[in-house]
Amino acid sequence: MKPEDLIPVGYIGQPKSLKGDVKAYFEAFLFDRLQELKGKLPYLLVQTKEGCLPYFVENIQPVSEYDGQVIVKFEDINSREDALALQNKALFVEAGKLPDDIMPEQDEFEWEFIIGFTLTNAATGQTLGTVEDVFALPEHELAQVFYQNREILIPLHDDLVEDIDEEQKTISIHLPEGLLEVYLQTNASEEKDTD
Repeated sequence: MKPEDLIPVGYIGQPKSLKGDVKAYFEAFLFDRLQELKGKLPYLLVQTKEGCLPYFVENIQPVSEYDGQVIVKFEDINSREDALALQNKALFVEAGKLPDDIMPEQDEFEWEFIIGFTLTNAATGQTLGTVEDVFALPEHELAQVFYQNREILIPLHDDLVEDIDEEQKTISIHLPEGLLEVYLQTNASEEKDTD
């Protein structure tokens, strides 16, 4: 399968249960039409070391429109250990599997160029990490970074950006107040719940 035949639709987050359910985050163009597509997407392609492999879907349950979060149960992923092996893997759909009217607009991913940039907190100068991906939501886009080994999704708005240096591949952002603390506390409490 050629890369141009694949459409990125999101990524897999943390395990959600001991039975293999995972959190996943879908791009807005797919999340918005998820209910009508449930029966038309029997599998999602998961990026692995061996390439994009099909994982058949038992169930997809929307959770949060704000960040495109869903809970996915894949066939043959039946434990937390199985689910952990899929964490942070990109999700794709073959181009021909989606209706033409659901395809993302070319300009939908305005911030995609910052993938690979080093993101810093404009208020403190602290480096938060490398932008791993950018996700489109109905209202804005989110930059995915990993800070203290935890995933943080940072809103991308022109009014939050202090500076972008394309030559140095850096972006400095004014973080919404309490954003880091919320993610760090939420992730810490989730880890306690799953222990």
